Amino acid sequence: MFLCRSLRAATPLAVPRPVAVIAAVRAVHHDVTPAPEPPKRQGKNSFSLYIGDQADRKPAGIKSQDWMAELGRRWRAMPEFERKRYERKLAELKAQHQQLLDEYHRTYTPAQIAARQMITAQEAAEKLAKRAKRAAKKENPQAKTSFTHFMMHLRSTLPADQGKYMPDVAKLASARWAQMSEEDKAHWIAKAQEEKNALAIAKAINAPATSAGEE
Repeated sequence: MFLCRSLRAATPLAVPRPVAVIAAVRAVHHDVTPAPEPPKRQGKNSFSLYIGDQADRKPAGIKSQDWMAELGRRWRAMPEFERKRYERKLAELKAQHQQLLDEYHRTYTPAQIAARQMITAQEAAEKLAKRAKRAAKKENPQAKTSFTHFMMHLRSTLPADQGKYMPDVAKLASARWAQMSEEDKAHWIAKAQEEKNALAIAKAINAPATSAGEE
């Protein structure tokens, strides 16, 4: 709602919406019960599976970031045939996820799935609007990079006594980021782009009105 409040002569910036979502919104009827969220895939990459496999082997007294750095070193030194075991497990999880997706599409009608997509798109738009509103209150706000978004998320998941010292957090985040696939990084890249969009909207909101004489 606030986007229309004070844009005045500034050019409004549309929230980007995928073509598939736009088509889904047009297909939805108000009397359709939305489908639930689609199933999520377990195991982001083979390295994350290795981390999970080693969770119970963490030595007492070692910091999480130091343990992660050690796992990264072990992973890089691991023989190819051992890595293949995790790659096969990842392939199995992907296949299982595809089966769940197929079942999801068999269980719910296209209209129900479209209704869910519309809800997801609306929630994303509302989230973007809230970010833009917060950014509009700041002076010269800067968008965070995809890595920074990932690092701050990682920091929030660490124990209170381990997530405060940023150099250690950055070291841990760098080790994990280096092992992530482009597919896994896509979420954080999209998050960074979302923030850039919000800041662009905020800039338009704060832009002074252009008088007739200046045009």
